[in-house]
Amino acid sequence: MFRIKLKELRESKGLSQYTFARDFGVSQSAVGNWESGIRLPKADIIEKIAEYFDVSVDYLLGRTEEKKPSVQSDEGIDENTVIICGRDGKAIKMHLSDKGIDLIKGMLEALDNESSD
Repeated sequence: MFRIKLKELRESKGLSQYTFARDFGVSQSAVGNWESGIRLPKADIIEKIAEYFDVSVDYLLGRTEEKKPSVQSDEGIDENTVIICGRDGKAIKMHLSDKGIDLIKGMLEALDNESSD
């Protein structure tokens, strides 16, 4: 799936394999190998490609058809709503009590203090 997504994204920007390869500091044959499915780039290159095309890694790898994870609407969002992006790139929206919000703030402050020590 990666090979198909990469080629579609590259062509949608009007980039040749050569130009794309030059922008990423790799050979044109490397890009050709990625697009033909012979090889996959390393994880850090996949992340850079996702950033370059402004899509998620999950989209590039064919795990989702959503180019970017997003919250669909602001409906039901207030000062006690927390939105977290999960490891799968999908947004999780939760409504917490005042006590829950205070608890999370306390944990975040403790983590911040720990990292600055």
